[in-house]
Amino acid sequence: MTCDDYLSVLATAPVNELGKNHLREHAAGCPYCERVTRVVVEREWELVAAFESVYSNTPAAVTADIARTTARRRLVDRMYSITLAILLAGTAWFAATRLVFRGRADGPAVAPVPEEVFMVRCLSSAQVVALSRHYLGRTGLAIYAGEPPRAVLTVRATPAQIEEVRSMLNRFDGSAQSSCPPAVASPLPR
Repeated sequence: MTCDDYLSVLATAPVNELGKNHLREHAAGCPYCERVTRVVVEREWELVAAFESVYSNTPAAVTADIARTTARRRLVDRMYSITLAILLAGTAWFAATRLVFRGRADGPAVAPVPEEVFMVRCLSSAQVVALSRHYLGRTGLAIYAGEPPRAVLTVRATPAQIEEVRSMLNRFDGSAQSSCPPAVASPLPR
């Protein structure tokens, strides 16, 4: 073993391993390596003695509790930061889509759909639905509630469609051609 090999082992190995046979033989035969070994061993023992005399003023349980509390605070802080980042990204995404798609999403202002309520005296719900479906088509809406003579038909459609439904009800529900018996065609009680 050369001096360079011995010094590289001395630099990396703990002092306890220096007692091995081949290392001990080289240190005993080389005065330079023996002196370096003695200095390293003395310094290591001085460090061990110095660190053994250093004690904390706080008990180990308190130190562990402080460390655990700090770790919890870091976790809460990390979760809080992640939540804020997600909320910020969501808000930015919402604002960006509102700005980018503003013209498409809002579109032109739509006029409110006119609505009118009609009293139905003698036609049944099936008859009213069959007759009004012809006049309303797919764009209008008819809601029938109650039973004759207190039935009500609510129509949401264009003014022209509402006028056609009104004339249909006058023709089939309110005129002499209607199939209402005279007792049923009386006005509603107050």
